[in-house]
Amino acid sequence: MKKSIILFFFLVMILSTPVFGAERVDMIVLLDNSVSVLPYYEQIQDSLLKKIISEHLRPGDTFNLITFADFPEVEISREIKNEEDIEGILAYSSLLQPMGNYTDLVLALRFLYKYTLDLPLSNKKKIVILTDGIHDPPPGSPYLYSGDEKTREEVKKASDSIHREGWDVSIVEISEDEINETDADDFVDDKQATDEPSGDYTETQSEPVNVLDTVSESLGSEPNVFDKNENDMAGIVLGIPEISIPGHLGETNGTLEVPITIRNRSNEALLFSLSAVIEQQTDLLRNKESIYIGPEETDVLVIELELPEDQVTGEQQAEVMLKLVGGIDTEPKTLVLRYNFQPKGGIDKVLKYVTDWRVIALLIGIAVAVIIILIIKKSLSGRPVEGILIPAAASVTEDEKEVVEGIKKPNDTDEQKLTKRHEPEEIFITSGSSAAANSYYINKKNRPVQMHVFGQNTKLGIINVKWLGLKKRRVIGSSASAAFRIFFIKVPHVLAEIECTGKNFIFYPVEKEYFPELKEPLHECLYKKIKIVTPEGKLFYIEFRQWISELERLNRLLTMTKHPGSPDFDY
Repeated sequence: MKKSIILFFFLVMILSTPVFGAERVDMIVLLDNSVSVLPYYEQIQDSLLKKIISEHLRPGDTFNLITFADFPEVEISREIKNEEDIEGILAYSSLLQPMGNYTDLVLALRFLYKYTLDLPLSNKKKIVILTDGIHDPPPGSPYLYSGDEKTREEVKKASDSIHREGWDVSIVEISEDEINETDADDFVDDKQATDEPSGDYTETQSEPVNVLDTVSESLGSEPNVFDKNENDMAGIVLGIPEISIPGHLGETNGTLEVPITIRNRSNEALLFSLSAVIEQQTDLLRNKESIYIGPEETDVLVIELELPEDQVTGEQQAEVMLKLVGGIDTEPKTLVLRYNFQPKGGIDKVLKYVTDWRVIALLIGIAVAVIIILIIKKSLSGRPVEGILIPAAASVTEDEKEVVEGIKKPNDTDEQKLTKRHEPEEIFITSGSSAAANSYYINKKNRPVQMHVFGQNTKLGIINVKWLGLKKRRVIGSSASAAFRIFFIKVPHVLAEIECTGKNFIFYPVEKEYFPELKEPLHECLYKKIKIVTPEGKLFYIEFRQWISELERLNRLLTMTKHPGSPDFDY
């Protein structure tokens, strides 16, 4: 009895703990801290850093701030657990001031790559780089070059390393064109006074080189020019979709149709999947709606809201918050609905319930249940077997049993038995079907991939979980150096390879005799069982899936207790 009470309170504590279904994010900001950004620094703090920290981070996310000038330095690395963590980060970041005389951009990019690579594998990575694009390293730097060509070559190498990992990168260009002339003149005088090298080193030091175009091209990210007059630079840089609705939505008597104009401000396609519209803890959304919007494009999503019937007749105003799958933010975070409410009459109320899809579904379910019961009842009175009717109440003779069993289970011929002996032995096959390739949204750039080997223990931590990167093949085989290992049965050291192109996952069979069903590379290979047959006649399957940590699975399952029904798994 005592154990049952303890277990009950333990479950209550788990279910009452806040669970965050959205994917955790490691936010990494690389900030140019040289004196060249001094005229922008106050605006960078107010419209960018403070908004990222206070409005776009959730419990479980981490905030990492790296500054660079003469050399890179980690200023902040902290997990967000509560409001106190956010206040502490804001207080520390406000104390930072640009003090460096040089800008070693190559060293900063290399440091950023190594630092991000060491962060937890399961978290999504969002990188924001704020720079004027000038590479002007200090004397003694290993990245001080005499010509533009060599400088750009090294910048490209450092940027390519980041791009291959598939991380989400945004660039903010701190353009000198936006600096007012007074500030610019003061800055030039200060720069000349502090940056002029001394000694013999002046003869070998190269001129500063603007390599922002090389960084942008290598990272595949178009820079956003920092506008000190823009109050929402954070939303622009992070690609937060901008939404709006008409000022007045007209007259309604219960169901309100709302056209939402959505502007995708990122340079990637956006899946805008709306799961709830909340007003005072009540979900008004009748049906979940989704729409794909291309990069830098605008589209309209029309939704239907079910309004409360106890509203006062006349003009109404309600503030609602949109809830999107994956925890995507919007700008603004809330919308104000203005409409004229006219209640329904008696016959309208009846028609509402008759035409409600839930009522229709219930009636269809009852009808199907009645039909199934009638079929079962009828079958109990006698069952036809290949033209023979077996009475339910009458006794069956031994001769009749032999006839029926002979029809149901025909004996195998000698030829069939011989054929079976030569078929591959199918071992360790797990029942169940995988998710169809078109039934889920794959965020290919921000998820590691896991190889499932049917029959091989999967409780091995992350031994078969890897970031594929972009356009980089990973080996599948029995070798200890293989990215994905098969060890429960004998296979070659290099059996096959897998590659992520950014839009597609491709499986390449190397030892083709092991893959009787593959004549060429398998495109879109995620969530597809791949048959492998060894020369010894052993048959088994492998399957590649996007990896979800056990903690995230638990969070999503616990979320179901608050929202009955199947959760929105966007694996």
